[in-house]
Amino acid sequence: MNGKKILDELKTEGVDFLGLESRDPKEKTGFSIVLDSIERKRTILTYRGANDNLKIEEIDKSKISSGWLYISSMVGQSFAALEKIVEHAANNKINVIFNPNNYLCEKGKDFLGKILSCTDIFILNNEEAGLLTGQEGTEAMLRDLKSSGPEITIITNGNKPVYLIDKEEMLYTLFPLDIEIKEVTGAGDSFASTFLAGMIKTDDINFSLKMAIINSHSVLQYRGAKNILLSYEEILKKLNNTEIIIKKGILQGPGIETKVIKKDNLTGTIQTTSINEKDVAG
Repeated sequence: MNGKKILDELKTEGVDFLGLESRDPKEKTGFSIVLDSIERKRTILTYRGANDNLKIEEIDKSKISSGWLYISSMVGQSFAALEKIVEHAANNKINVIFNPNNYLCEKGKDFLGKILSCTDIFILNNEEAGLLTGQEGTEAMLRDLKSSGPEITIITNGNKPVYLIDKEEMLYTLFPLDIEIKEVTGAGDSFASTFLAGMIKTDDINFSLKMAIINSHSVLQYRGAKNILLSYEEILKKLNNTEIIIKKGILQGPGIETKVIKKDNLTGTIQTTSINEKDVAG
């Protein structure tokens, strides 16, 4: 029944399903139960089911022909299939965005090496970055992850700023908006997927970060993992009326040297004097 619900929703959203429907009665569709609290902290109980049993032979790789491939966390037999899928993407000039979970990050960079070497955009949260690199501090984690291969690396950190470093080692610091948070489930996924959508449409990091913060903050204001996701047109309308602060600079010395870029419309930026993240960390 869960599988049918998922397939029906994919059809409603116009998303093609490239896998196979398992006929094995022992393989059930994965699902999660979210236990929320009044303090906005939550525990997610996950039954992975058939998610762990994907075989590369079950995927028609000729259908993987888009400009981008978004991959998340797969374990067990499915991880081996994921490595093959990413290899196919690299061989066919398909860009890859990778958003892992704690479990995969605990395995270390060597374990994820094949995937990281083919990844164009790597996005994870602060806890996951610490587990993967063994480093402390945003600067150390960014430098470490940058050396693993991705052209763009993004570290999110709850209600704290988002950090992004690009292939030119330019650093972007995106500050969260002042909103009332109802639930955090799904906010990270909406941020990552919307950032990619922005890059596909504009290839502009600054604009894509603004899109991502608008959509993820929409999800944060409602209960449910995808309530309420905004369309591209809805995001554009909100961008016109929302002041978003981004600081741009370079990783430098013991702190992060940045310039303020602050503008409340879609395209323009205003750069001011340099400041050091270490000096304003408190």
